[in-house]
Amino acid sequence: MGVPSTNNGLYQPFTPQGWPYNDSPTFHELVDTGLTDGNLSVIGPTAVAAPRNRGNDQQGINGFTWYWNGPAGAAWLYNPTLDGGTFISYMDSRAVVERAQLVNGRHLRGLWAWEVSQDDNANDLIEAMTSGPG
Repeated sequence: MGVPSTNNGLYQPFTPQGWPYNDSPTFHELVDTGLTDGNLSVIGPTAVAAPRNRGNDQQGINGFTWYWNGPAGAAWLYNPTLDGGTFISYMDSRAVVERAQLVNGRHLRGLWAWEVSQDDNANDLIEAMTSGPG
């Protein structure tokens, strides 16, 4: 038994995780505004060059270094000097494309996301969800 693949979908959270922050930064904050606190006051720099900026495509900036975890299909950033070391795991457009390819390759029902307001101003994550094959 089991559920047919065409009845299953894949949930794509746009919510990053960060340390040492209680409120993890969104992709919008990483790219557009800078790190903020719970009151949305900017407390740190932007951390990622905008994906559409082809000269710095998804590279860490302002002291952050960008890394890719292949088995997890996830991007992460590290800045050793910000607050004694700041780690942020987040969903970037490369990770979203990988998940969209998984959905298409496994003939799943679809891919959906929460929370789209956490995308950057250019809607790069939504574009990555919708521009792939299939």
